Amino acid sequence: MIAGDKLFADISTAFLEDADSQIDQLRGRLLGRERASYLRALQQFMEGNVWWGINTGDPGTTLLGALVFIFFTWFMWPFWVPLSSYVLEPSGSRRRPYILAMTLAGLAFGLALYVRHLTNPEWVQVTVNQDSLVYEGTKILDYLMPRDMTYVIFLLLIIVPSLITTYLHMRWFALTIVVVVFVDILFLR
Repeated sequence: MIAGDKLFADISTAFLEDADSQIDQLRGRLLGRERASYLRALQQFMEGNVWWGINTGDPGTTLLGALVFIFFTWFMWPFWVPLSSYVLEPSGSRRRPYILAMTLAGLAFGLALYVRHLTNPEWVQVTVNQDSLVYEGTKILDYLMPRDMTYVIFLLLIIVPSLITTYLHMRWFALTIVVVVFVDILFLR
């Protein structure tokens, strides 16, 4: 009985050490996703500054808040979401090269959308429409394609990498975005 207990304890210890090691590896890979909550909070905080600037008539506060907010929406998310999917995808996966390609496309797309606004702040136009902020104005891609095509590319860069990954929780994330877009189109446009 004592030998059986020792064997059970040895197996349990080995199993737990292996599980801890796997959890630590996964935690390292998920670290970027954990930070995403703080980034979303900063994004929303800066949108609060946009509201503050609009309500007080302060164009400087509105512009600063808008530039930080659109940094996340136009640059960060089309790059960060595919990058997160790429980092989470196992190294031997056949899907990984496709996700990497979408990560690089998201980087290029985000830079194309955002960088010109730093050099042309007059392109940033924030208006209020039905109690919501609308960030419109000129985008560099407007000279190359219709605005709706820009939206489609944006959505594809966020949805597709999350949808094709082997991780189920990322697929649920992608499906959630699809539902939100459907509801937006159906009820808010």
